Amino acid sequence: MKKKNNYLEKKLSILFDKLNIKKNENLVLHSNSAGLLQFKNNKKIFNIFYNLLKKKNGKKGSIAIPTYNYDFTKTKYFDYLKSKSNVGMLSNFFLKKFPNRRTLNPIFSHTLIGKKLYPLIRKNDYDILGENSIFSFFEKKKF
Repeated sequence: MKKKNNYLEKKLSILFDKLNIKKNENLVLHSNSAGLLQFKNNKKIFNIFYNLLKKKNGKKGSIAIPTYNYDFTKTKYFDYLKSKSNVGMLSNFFLKKFPNRRTLNPIFSHTLIGKKLYPLIRKNDYDILGENSIFSFFEKKKF
């Protein structure tokens, strides 16, 4: 497995270079982790992914991971600590790794990593897509 991990680290490092990720940037991470699923231990692989991304992004960088919950439109139930994301295994990995960093929006929640984003975590007074939305914040802060 060590050989596969080294291979993965090298490939991810090349990918992050191609994406031109710089230190201390603001990032929104939409992902399809299907390529990572060829490895046996998803939690370990996702940790490698996160650690490399964190190293590349730096200590002052910010990362927002969509943890959308479209089930809310049917069930009208949302618990920011318990409701799973409907947008993939990687987003659910981040929910487990950072359980108290999910925003409160029941449909378009995000897991937020980085000190600049902490004030948004429990902010409850923004609309979903308008001028006070988290998406507007991302645009203003150049995510």
